[in-house]
Amino acid sequence: MLKPLLLFALVRGVTALAIGLLLPFHDARPFGDGFTDLNLYNGSTGQPAPLWSLPNPLYAALVRGLGYGQGQLQDGRFIALSLLLSVGFTAVFVLVSSRVHRPRQSLLYAAALGLIPIWRSIP
Repeated sequence: MLKPLLLFALVRGVTALAIGLLLPFHDARPFGDGFTDLNLYNGSTGQPAPLWSLPNPLYAALVRGLGYGQGQLQDGRFIALSLLLSVGFTAVFVLVSSRVHRPRQSLLYAAALGLIPIWRSIP
């Protein structure tokens, strides 16, 4: 049960590192240009909108609570926190898979789940 979780965390970490290193070669725009919705979620667009009126109120509450904005996108602490939250919330699926699937299938699932950020970034 521990092997799939470790494999998942390792693959997710390597994937995040690869995206961070290769993104400047793929897209030359400044990094913060693609995340304009953060201004809406953290309330920096003027009058903060009530959480219930936003498309994703739980994410908006997290962003406002952490003070996360476009200025912190490349801050190492926020990247580490994002990676930790990503692994933490997704680890539940890896643990369930390790109980349901055979050991080899569970390892394949954990590796595939760790690669999801890469799959989502391929056009």
